[in-house]
Parts: sequence; structure tokens; C-alpha cells
Amino acid sequence: RLKVENRMLREAKKFENKLDWDKARRLYERVASSKYRRGRAQLGLAKLAFETKQIDEAIRYANNALSAGGGDAARMQLGHAYFQERDYGRASK
Repeated sequence: RLKVENRMLREAKKFENKLDWDKARRLYERVASSKYRRGRAQLGLAKLAFETKQIDEAIRYANNALSAGGGDAARMQLGHAYFQERDYGRASK
């Protein structure tokens, strides 16, 4: 199952790089509901939401990624989203 999730994350990233947000989102959502790579998938969803100017969603997904073990990358994405919202106090944490 882990190999399948890794493959789906690679495919999602390819679609993200091609700016095909819908296909990337569908793959990230499938992995986000899985067992092993939830944090990476939530981070991918946060990035997509940020890129499509859905900042509230980006904050929600980045927080989910942090809770699922997304680490520094999730923290950075959350900071970018808060900065975009002009919430500089939270952005700097």
C-alpha cells in the first residue's frame, strides 16, 4: 500500500507542476485519506489551495499536515498562508 501511495504522490506532483490543479487535488485527496502518507498529501493540498488563492483552505490543510507529521515543510506552508492573510504574528511562528 505504501508503494501505491508514493506513486500517487509522485503523479500528483507532476500534475501540480503542470498546473493541472484538479487532477493533482484528486490524487492528493485519495492519499490524504490513507494510512501512511497523510501528512505529505495534506501538504500537497495546502500548496494547491495557496496557489489557487484559497487561503483559508491552505491554512486548514497546512494545520492538518502538521498534525499528521508534516514537519518543517508544513510549518513553512502555514507561515506563507498566514503571511498572505497579513497575520504576521502567526506567520512568524
